[in-house]
Amino acid sequence: VFGICRGMQIINLYFGGKLANIKDHVAVRHQIFPEDSEFHLPETVNSYHNWGILPEGLAHQLSMVAHDSEGNVEAFCHREKKVFGIMWHPEREYPSNHRDIELFRKVFL
Repeated sequence: VFGICRGMQIINLYFGGKLANIKDHVAVRHQIFPEDSEFHLPETVNSYHNWGILPEGLAHQLSMVAHDSEGNVEAFCHREKKVFGIMWHPEREYPSNHRDIELFRKVFL
């Protein structure tokens, strides 16, 4: 399962996490900071959401993969299942970011 933006939020809720109102994340670009070098994520991403996941709101079965400058969760993976989520929209990038494509391959293959 791969959740993008609202899909990531729903996955977090499903596993018992919580959402929080996030300011200044609508129609902007911002940096993300990886927690783990296993995933080669984009350095900057687009953002189109008012709701996000604070570190303390992340479901216990999920691990943070990246965060923004305020510490909000920007990507996560499940510790045991093939579940991944990102808060940005790779489908809104033109041309496509090669790091997003690499991430899809890593998660799905």
